[in-house]
Amino acid sequence: MVKGSTQPNYATVANILPVCASFDKNVAYHCGRQIHSYVLQWPELSADVSVCNALMSFYLKVGRMKEAESLFWAMDARDLVSWNAIIAGYTSNGEWLKTLHLFGNLVSLETLLPDSVTMVSILPACAQLENLQVGKQIHAHIFRHPFLFEDTSVGNALVSFYAKCGYTEEAYHMFSIMHKKDLISWNSILDAFGEKRHHSRFLSLLHLMLKLGIRPDSVTILTIIRFCASLLRIEKVKEIHNYSIRAGSLLSDTAPTVGNAILDAYSKCGYMEYANKMFQSLSEKKNLVTCNSLISGYVGLGSHHDANMVFSAMSETDITTWNLMVRVYAENDCPEQALELFSELQARGMKPDAMTIMSLLPVCTQMASVHLLSQCHGLCL
Repeated sequence: MVKGSTQPNYATVANILPVCASFDKNVAYHCGRQIHSYVLQWPELSADVSVCNALMSFYLKVGRMKEAESLFWAMDARDLVSWNAIIAGYTSNGEWLKTLHLFGNLVSLETLLPDSVTMVSILPACAQLENLQVGKQIHAHIFRHPFLFEDTSVGNALVSFYAKCGYTEEAYHMFSIMHKKDLISWNSILDAFGEKRHHSRFLSLLHLMLKLGIRPDSVTILTIIRFCASLLRIEKVKEIHNYSIRAGSLLSDTAPTVGNAILDAYSKCGYMEYANKMFQSLSEKKNLVTCNSLISGYVGLGSHHDANMVFSAMSETDITTWNLMVRVYAENDCPEQALELFSELQARGMKPDAMTIMSLLPVCTQMASVHLLSQCHGLCL
């Protein structure tokens, strides 16, 4: 087309960039850069807001935040799509302060009214910063605009915001006055009560959700599993395990998220026979989290032999794995093995963290080693 007599227009660019973004990131970036270079050759394209928005969205999808940012500030004119794209980009990259700053710039314009997309991007930033003041100001703005207040995705974002800031009652109030609730709404409020261990409220909401005929998804199931594990009630873990099998959650779990959560729940309850059965049933789906969860269960029981059997068979480890192994030996009168593992993890280029040091402190006491204690202190500095 470029070589022929037909010149690409804004629609061509807007349609081709998402195709480029679907390629491998390096290939995608190369293709996108070529299109961007072509756009710059034609003033009518480079000045078109929709073309610039498409380019910005492309750069964000391939993880090129700096290019997206430069493009945004170079635009002669910006619409709400432009602002929403860059705000969402900052949020997805964890640049919370920049997100809030840019939102402030948007509001100060007074020519563009933030919409539901804006709110869904800005509220997570407020939650991450635990900025209750700004979050409440946004809530007040939403309340004054019915088209926002009646939007389910905005309501869900508010529920999540209050829950993550630790204001469970406010989260519940928001949930209760929502015009329309979807599964995300229920998952958010269940997670809020589960995190705070409000057992009776969690169970009553779950029963109401099931009574209303709302079918749990994998997120709901993970929330219930974590809740059961926090209760240390093995019969409840078995119950949700059976439900997961009936619902097909374990079969559809390509990454073993639900399976790992069930295994972890059994381990936390000290029910290692079932944890082991779960471990074996995951077969080729096993990953690093699976192994660490099983080791953690053995650590809780003080069984360094069983923990070491899992550890020795692992093809991949991380600092969590090594910390668990150091801890199980340190807490069970095996200081030499704990020190040997501590030396080996450093030799492998891993950096000890706070958990490593906490695990080693019993060894310092057992061996009455001032030198080791000084070494641990040095790692803390």
